[in-house]
Amino acid sequence: MAERYKIKRITADRSKNAFSVEMYSEENILYTEALESFRKEAGAGSCAVLIRLRWGVTYQETVASPELKARLWKHILSFLSVNNPGAQAVLSSANTRRKITFDGFYVYTDKVSHSILAAGKIQEVLRDFLTDTFGTAVPFYLGIRKKDTDEAKRAENEPEEAVGPAIDEEQYEKEINETIKKNRTEKNRRSKNGGQGYAYAGYGGGARGGDTYRGKGGSRRKRILTPQEGEEPRKDSKGNVILIGGEILDEPVKMETVNPNVGYIAVRGRIFKFEAKQIPSGSYIALVSVTDNTYSITCKFFFDAEDLPYVSKKFAQGRWVTLYGEVNYDKYSKELTLFIRNAAEFTPPKREDKAEKKRVELHLHTCLSAQDALTKPKALVKRLVDWGHTAVAVTDHGV
Repeated sequence: MAERYKIKRITADRSKNAFSVEMYSEENILYTEALESFRKEAGAGSCAVLIRLRWGVTYQETVASPELKARLWKHILSFLSVNNPGAQAVLSSANTRRKITFDGFYVYTDKVSHSILAAGKIQEVLRDFLTDTFGTAVPFYLGIRKKDTDEAKRAENEPEEAVGPAIDEEQYEKEINETIKKNRTEKNRRSKNGGQGYAYAGYGGGARGGDTYRGKGGSRRKRILTPQEGEEPRKDSKGNVILIGGEILDEPVKMETVNPNVGYIAVRGRIFKFEAKQIPSGSYIALVSVTDNTYSITCKFFFDAEDLPYVSKKFAQGRWVTLYGEVNYDKYSKELTLFIRNAAEFTPPKREDKAEKKRVELHLHTCLSAQDALTKPKALVKRLVDWGHTAVAVTDHGV
């Protein structure tokens, strides 16, 4: 079985007696196949093993193939059979309908089953799972079936993809709000590692506002990045504000070392370009270009429309961030891209002039000298004040 997958990284957590294993499979093996094979070959014994399995196909390629769509559903049930047997039993029911499209993965159940899945945060769990499977964010939604229609009844004979009716938005919103009310304390029990790994109970990380529901008609659950009014920003153990996911535990690497085989890494640098593009579903994709002055890399993540002002501010040009995610070749931009799972603010150390006797620069151009310099006058004055310089000779030309 080992030849059917490659192990990219193994991390041991002695405090939890567990292994975290990142794998890659060109043959698109199932979760349980990878888990059983690793246990057998590694002699893991009673240790907990957390598998993060990346397939060798994209989500788009999977949607285009009936065989791969059927295998993806088996892959999901395979994963749940190990991590949440109750949810696996619910989704294996004959009453479950699913619809796999280029816009996202939709699953419809009856009201009782939906309440069970919502309480277990299965929607968020499977979103993370699909992100690991394909290396990019895949919209995954749980909905409630309306009464069977002729179309739904015909769909029962289509095991590869049973298409369910539209979500009952009003009932969905009501049940979700009831679930939130019963589980308010859940917000304070987030995994320290956040989206960086799967929590042992329920395979879930801590996304900001992950238990907050908003949106048109309350028809789907969204990950809210924008802090609510009066909410204190979450911070990591070093006091940095967390923007996405949870605390980043890995040490950042130099961007010049990034290559297609590094897998999950952390990087740190200055944002020199930010762009937000709206996609057909109404959500946005953020394109963040970051440099650490050894090299640069483009980073991406998806977010909802209502978070656009917050994301645009926190990822604006000139800000410093620490990012964690998986590096993959993006066939759309045709370059190596870091798909962000976690992000945090970072304050770079300031350069200082500690000389007792300050120098006076006698030849300095600013951006007012065409094609001669990039220094902005306001930034120059601020730097002079910070460094304790009392004078400077600005020798701009053409002004």
